[in-house]
Amino acid sequence: MSDAGYAGSAGESVKKNRGQTIAIIILSILALPVLVPLALGIGGLALGILLALAGGGLAVILGISGCILAGAAGLAVVIFGAVIGIGFGAGMLFSTPASGLAVLGASLFALGAGILIALALWKMGRHLPRAARKAVGWLHELLFAKSGKAGMLPGTSGFNGEAKTPESRMEVCQIPDEGENSHDA
Repeated sequence: MSDAGYAGSAGESVKKNRGQTIAIIILSILALPVLVPLALGIGGLALGILLALAGGGLAVILGISGCILAGAAGLAVVIFGAVIGIGFGAGMLFSTPASGLAVLGASLFALGAGILIALALWKMGRHLPRAARKAVGWLHELLFAKSGKAGMLPGTSGFNGEAKTPESRMEVCQIPDEGENSHDA
């Protein structure tokens, strides 16, 4: 009694599904002139953003490297000029003593300042790799926090979601004492 009615409704649903499938295929073909350029545009935008970020990072690295090299060259020129000035000042002591003392004093001052700056830069340069690691960790925490709160300010939650104390945030800024550096001994 109901077998014939059931079979008829199943056949109608199969025809309806075929009709929907054919309609989706036709609409997909008609949408291709819009979807392909849209997909290529979104891909190009993503690639452009990625290349811009990479280029910006490279520019920062090269800019910092250029500043370091220019500073080192300037420091070498100051020290070299101070050594040359000491020779001239010593020679001028016999012809014009006041000018010789002035040149000698300025040269000795420049030499001392250059050596102090070189020592300070050497001391700070030893901590540069650790500072770079901390900066990368800071960015990693900012962008990819494991607590699921990506985009939060660094220091507001730990990798496991626990709140950081002000003392734990200050650990990033502290420079170790000489006794803690075993590789410098």
